[in-house]
Formats: sequence, structure tokens, C-alpha cells
Amino acid sequence: MSQRSLQQWLTHIESFHPEEIELGLERINLVAEKLDVKQQQAKVIIVGGTNGKGSVVAALEALARINHLAVACYTSPHLIRFNERIRIDGDDVSDEQLVTAFEKIELVRQSLNVALTFFEFTTLAALWIVKFQYPQTALLVLEVGLGGRLDAVNLVSSNVSVITTVAKDHTAWLGSTLFEIATEKAGIIKHNCQALIGDQPTFDLVRQVCHIKESQYQQLQLVSTPNEQEQLQIDNSQFNPFQLLAQNVMLAKQAFELLFADKNSSLSDFLPKIKIQGRFQRISNGITTLVDVAHNPQAVTRLLSQLNLSRQSGELPAGRIFAICGMMADKAIAEVLQVLDPFIHQWIFCDLNLPRAISSKDLYALYVKHHMQERANRAQSVAEAYQMVLTQADKNDLVLVFGSFITVADMIKYFSKVE
Repeated sequence: MSQRSLQQWLTHIESFHPEEIELGLERINLVAEKLDVKQQQAKVIIVGGTNGKGSVVAALEALARINHLAVACYTSPHLIRFNERIRIDGDDVSDEQLVTAFEKIELVRQSLNVALTFFEFTTLAALWIVKFQYPQTALLVLEVGLGGRLDAVNLVSSNVSVITTVAKDHTAWLGSTLFEIATEKAGIIKHNCQALIGDQPTFDLVRQVCHIKESQYQQLQLVSTPNEQEQLQIDNSQFNPFQLLAQNVMLAKQAFELLFADKNSSLSDFLPKIKIQGRFQRISNGITTLVDVAHNPQAVTRLLSQLNLSRQSGELPAGRIFAICGMMADKAIAEVLQVLDPFIHQWIFCDLNLPRAISSKDLYALYVKHHMQERANRAQSVAEAYQMVLTQADKNDLVLVFGSFITVADMIKYFSKVE
């Protein structure tokens, strides 16, 4: 097999399967068994749900790090570099490690003559790297890519499963009702696996799903509400570039305590160690610019709440809000715009270089169909949109960049070049 670079491998993997997403475990299970990656030596936490998964994973990683436990995390999608998806003790894996894993997996895949999606292939890479290159790993944290029941990470038996929230998203794959979506997400709750649920509405939904399986029903726990002191500590967490949601912090804390009851889980120790990009992140010291990967109605509702609280407290300027928005075409776009529109002075809709993305032209048309045309504009890129904002905004204003991981990544890349 000829030596390929990481980028060549990623291009190669994308060509394996005609669909970006195909739920089901049959194909990947065949390869995983031959690779011997289904059984991991580490304790495993699987994190699923509609929103907040990345924050929970980052908090779990921080908890392991302050306790000097070897920890591996698998998340998706990435923002800047593919390597971000697999982290070992807080560091991204190298190109060489990924290439080695890809070579092993491809030999097995070819021998079995099966097609794998991009996500399935990269999930196998994460599992192989952790098991065979880092056998000392004490905690493996796996973020669900889509749904849960049929997601590739669900190959692995977990000690604890976390479901953050259930809201409408990915309805083409998960179902059109909250009960259907909850059914898919509850698939990560297995026999002898403790399950933590993020909020009461989600708990009620998952409880309905699991009621017919008494062993699962008995394992459900609603995350404990932080007491007043804990809530204050989370809200006043000045050492993070984003605002932590108490729910996600407590999910991570309690999941960790279920597995490592004798270890330190003090908020004051692990909150400063959390590293995550793209969540209510301030990236400019000139005109205040925030980026957030929120891309569904529940996420933007929470984003708006954080935004209003921060403006009321004086942490963010209270002037006009300029919104730069690029989204995937399969999202609940009209609902997302409806949530934020009353608070936005000017919209700039931008194109994203991805087949799944909705064009700025169609975004603009969807907006003006329900709102005022003079409050919206279009741009061919995130960078162009930001330049348009700079001609109008001043230091009392706020620029909000959101709608997709790609939108946020493009904005971060733009600032890395100009600053």
C-alpha cells in the first residue's frame, strides 16, 4: 500500500461510500471485530444528545487531567484540523498516528469488501489508536455523531452514558417527533450502564422510551441541579473564553464521580482547565466578535439567553447586534432565524464551501419571505460578510457569527490571518 499523506487519506476515505451519513452498525461491526477494537481496556463514557455534547466531553477531559488520569476523547466535527477529533491527554493525535491507523483499517476493510462512511472509518481509527497505541488510557470519552442507537460509537460498551438534551434536529434520520428522536438517542443506554440525563423534559422523554425495558428504566438518573454556590461558581467562570452551562458541567462532574468516586471533582480545580472552541467564544478585542456553533432552535435559544445575560451584566457591549449566519440546508432554518431576529440589527447571510450548506441566496430569500428585506444582506464568504459588518459597526456593537461548525471555523481562520 503506497504511503499517503493525511490529506490524501481523508480524500480517499470520503470516496468509499456514496452517502455522507448512513446509520447502521452492520458494516462497521464486521471491521471492528476483525480489528479487535470493540472491547476497550479503559472505562468508557458515551456522550449523546442534541446540544452540549462537546462541552460535556471537554469538561470530562479536564476532570481526568487534574487527576492525572490518562484520557482519550473522540469528538466531531472538527473546527480547524481533522486531528482535533482524537485527543490524547489534551493533545491532538499526529498525522503519522492517523495514517498508521488508516492503513490498518483499510487492509481489513478491503479484505471484507465493505463500504464505510467517513464517520465510521474515522471512529474505527480513534478506537484503534486508543487501544493499541495508548493501552494505559484510564478514561475513553466518545461523542455520538448522530442519534445514538445506530451511531458508530455505539459499537463500544459504555460504563456511563450521558444524554444532554433532546430537541428537533437531523429529523430526516432520527424522526420528526421528540419521542422518535429520544428513542434513537436512548439507544446508547445499555445493560449494566448508568445513564445520566441533562434536563427534566429530556428525562421524561427518555423515561418513556426506556419504560418497557426495566433494566434500563432503573438506571436513569436526572443530573442534579447545582446548588447556589456551585451555580455562582459556574456563572462567574472568568477563566474560560465562553460561558459554561451549569447543566453540562454537572453532567460531566457526576458522570466522572460515578466512575472515579475517590478522585477530585472540585469545580474550582477543573473549570479553569476546560478547553473548547466555538462555544460563546470571544475572538476579537476590536469590535466585539462572538462565535458559536449553535445550529438548531434549542441551541440558539440558549445562545440568546447567554447573550442577554452577558449584555445585562456589562460583560458584552449593549449596542447593536450584527449577525453573520451560514447554515446547512437540512436544519430548521426558519425557526432559528425566528428566535434571534427580534434582537438583530443587521443580518449578513454567507455562502459556505460545502455541498450540504444552503446558499446565501436561498438563506436571504427565506429570511425576506418572513421578515424585512432591508435588515439583511448577502456575502460570498464569512470573511466578506465580516468586512461588510466592519463598514457599519463600532466599538459599542457586537458581531455574532453562528449557524454551523464551518461558519465558526471560517471566522476563526480569518482572524488567525489578520491578527
